[in-house]
Amino acid sequence: MEHNPVTAGSEPVQSHQAASLHEAAWPDMLTNLHVAYAELTHTQLELERRMGEIDEARELFERVVESMTEALFLMDVTGRIIRVNRAARELLDRDEAALLGAPFAEICATTAIPATPGSSWHMLQVVYSLT
Repeated sequence: MEHNPVTAGSEPVQSHQAASLHEAAWPDMLTNLHVAYAELTHTQLELERRMGEIDEARELFERVVESMTEALFLMDVTGRIIRVNRAARELLDRDEAALLGAPFAEICATTAIPATPGSSWHMLQVVYSLT
């Protein structure tokens, strides 16, 4: 059998070249990982900042709803009460636990809610869809 120096000698050369290329790629891979990590960190900080803004807006909304003089009944799509404000609780002289989950139609059917236009109480009904 005849020995071919080109093919016999090319295998170690190719392995060495592949190893060199692999080693040369490491700095680029590390740089890319550092860049990706920096972008993720920046995005996380931005999301945390925005969540803080949303929390502040939610707290303001909660304070406004609680301070309203109009009775607020927030309901799901089935008509069950899922939230009431202070004015609604005072209007019906009930605590929140007694109102939550109750069908608004039953609450509205009582004589506890003034129906006259000259009443000092105003009722605001809000239907909230959970879908």
